[in-house]
Amino acid sequence: MGHTPSPEHADTQPRRRHVWDESERTKRQAALGIETHGDNLKQDEVEQLERFQALEPEVPLRDTIEWIPQNGDPPGGNDIRWHARGGIEFEMKTCSAKYKSIADAIRKAVKKSKQRFLVDIRNKPLGSILRHQLESYNLRNPNNQIKELWVMGAGRLEQIFLTGQG
Repeated sequence: MGHTPSPEHADTQPRRRHVWDESERTKRQAALGIETHGDNLKQDEVEQLERFQALEPEVPLRDTIEWIPQNGDPPGGNDIRWHARGGIEFEMKTCSAKYKSIADAIRKAVKKSKQRFLVDIRNKPLGSILRHQLESYNLRNPNNQIKELWVMGAGRLEQIFLTGQG
């Protein structure tokens, strides 16, 4: 039997994320209005793109990014071409708003030759401590350096100016 938290402890309980059924995922993926080249995006990828679209709701997502398909050449997988950044390829990641979570995800992708990242921390703001930690990512990871890093959180998109780029 489950435990029902008392009202004073209700906010400390972890929130379970609503998991979509296939029809909801399909409907929301289609509503993005972008060509996914047959890729069935995962729920977190659709949510990430929805949050990205919400930054500039007056601009259709298809005019902002291009999805790089998993079976493309080169293969994608969470990859977009970001038109506002010159059509450069970015790896999209959803992480908690903690340096370790973000750095681990980046290091793993760098091993697959990824260099530019758009990290989504969902509804969490980018605090000054996390910003400072991320700015020094290349100094802290000399063997896994990156070229560009952006963080999307709490309805904002912010570039991280990396120090120690090699």
